[in-house]
Amino acid sequence: MQRHPNHTARRSASSGHQERRDTAFNDVEGFSYVERLPSPRFTDDWERIYVPPEKKEQGLRFLDLLVQLAPFEASRVGLSVSRTILFCGPPGCGKSSLARSLPNEWTSRTGVEGILIVANCHQMASDQRGGTQKNVQEFFQRIEEVASLGLPTFVVVDEAETLATNRGSVNPQTNPLDTLFAVDALIESLDRLIISRTNVCLLLTTNQHRHIDRAITDRVDLEILIELPGPSERTQILRDALGVVEQLGIFPLALKGPGRQAAGGLGRLVKATDRFSGRDLRHLVVEALTLRAADEPLTWNHLIRAAEIKRAMNQHHTNSKGGYLHDYE
Repeated sequence: MQRHPNHTARRSASSGHQERRDTAFNDVEGFSYVERLPSPRFTDDWERIYVPPEKKEQGLRFLDLLVQLAPFEASRVGLSVSRTILFCGPPGCGKSSLARSLPNEWTSRTGVEGILIVANCHQMASDQRGGTQKNVQEFFQRIEEVASLGLPTFVVVDEAETLATNRGSVNPQTNPLDTLFAVDALIESLDRLIISRTNVCLLLTTNQHRHIDRAITDRVDLEILIELPGPSERTQILRDALGVVEQLGIFPLALKGPGRQAAGGLGRLVKATDRFSGRDLRHLVVEALTLRAADEPLTWNHLIRAAEIKRAMNQHHTNSKGGYLHDYE
C-alpha cells in the first residue's frame, strides 16, 4: 500500500467515479465479487453506519500504519503483523458494512486505487472428501492472483467462523474431519499470503467470537468491537431512518410539532430502544408504518409501540436461544 502525498485531502467516492467490477475474477469459486476502489456503492455503508467515531478512525489509522511499515520490512516475528482486522460484536450493528466500506473510505481519502474482494465462505464448503480444504487453498491462490496486479487488495471474509471454525469444538464423531483439515488449510494459506503478498489486508467479521479457532484470532492485528448503539448512536440512526421516510414523501407524518415536543418524542423513543441493534432500529420504523390505519399520519406513539413489539420479540429470541444477544449480556 502506497501513501498518496495528499493524504488529508478527501476525494469523494461519488464524484466522477463509476462502479467498476473486475469481471475477470467474478466467476472465481469463493468470490462473491471483486471491485475497484474507491467506489460510490460503499458510501452509504460508511456514512450511515453510526458507531463511535473512534472505531472508524482506528481502522483508518491501522491501514495508514501498514503503509508506514511496508518500506521497512519490519520483522514479522518482531511485530507479528498479519495485516488482519476482526470486527466482532452482536448482529445488526454494522460490522459487515464497515468491513466493506473501511477500505473504500481509505482509498478515497488517500487517492490510492485499490481492489476489494468479498468472499463467499459458504461456496467453499464441499461434501467431497478433502473438497473444502482444496477450495480454501484455491481461494487463497486466487487472492494472490488478484494481488499480483500490485494494488492494495482488501479481502472481506464475513461470518469468519464459517471458515475458521474452532477446532476444539469439532466432534470427529458428528463432524467430518474435513472441517479440521479446512481450518489447517486456512492457517497455512493465511501464513503464506502474509509473507508473499504484502499488499493484502484481510477484514474478518463475526457474531460468534468463541466459535473462531484461536490460531486465527491470535493472528489478528486489530480487533474492533462494534457494540450495540448507545443513546447518541440510536438518536442518529433513528433520525436517519425517519429522514428517509420523510424524503420518500408518500407517508403522512405527525412528528414535528413544536421543537420541544418533537425532541421529547425522539427522546422517549431513544430511551425505549435501549439494547436495540442498528438493524432493529431501522426495522421498527418500517413496523411502525404498518401500525397506523390507512392515511393516518405516523406518530411517536406508533414508533413507541413498534419498539415495544420489537423488544418483546427480541426477548422471545433470547429465551428460546434463537438470538445471539444473550452472548453479550
